[in-house]
Amino acid sequence: MAVGILMGLLALDIVLPIPSSIIMISAGSLYGIAYGAAITFSGMMLSCLLGYLIGRAFGRADRHRHESKYQKSQEILDKWGEFALMASRPIPVLSESIVILAGSQKMSFGKAMLSCALGVLPTSLIYAMVGSQSVSISANIWSFLLVIGVSGLFLFIKTRVLKRPQFKASGEAG
Repeated sequence: MAVGILMGLLALDIVLPIPSSIIMISAGSLYGIAYGAAITFSGMMLSCLLGYLIGRAFGRADRHRHESKYQKSQEILDKWGEFALMASRPIPVLSESIVILAGSQKMSFGKAMLSCALGVLPTSLIYAMVGSQSVSISANIWSFLLVIGVSGLFLFIKTRVLKRPQFKASGEAG
């Protein structure tokens, strides 16, 4: 029952202000690293799925009222694509917005879910490890900073490593 509650809370984080980091740390504390990470990974992926579907179903319905926001969002997705999904996973509010945006902009479902999974996996593991080992608030703060660092790593890879000529497509201008 507790597993279902933890997963459900993480899934509902897409529409409710739920402190997901506390839920993920709790899962690690209650179930250990492997099972705690599996629980949080599953709950977070359900959240990503719901967000994508919400964006797909309702994202363009009010576009005429918020055209400038949609234009800016489209620019973010055009520039960052799947890296926006990966890097935003541990960042409250932004993660929900980006996955809904991906659905509203009709990003490929497979690409969106794979990108979310790649961003959720390290987040789930880090919080589960912290939960299984920590007894102090300072450890929780350090884990949050570490997870934000993972986001920074994804952005570094996108901006520095993948911009190198050997990673560009053969038809792409340099």
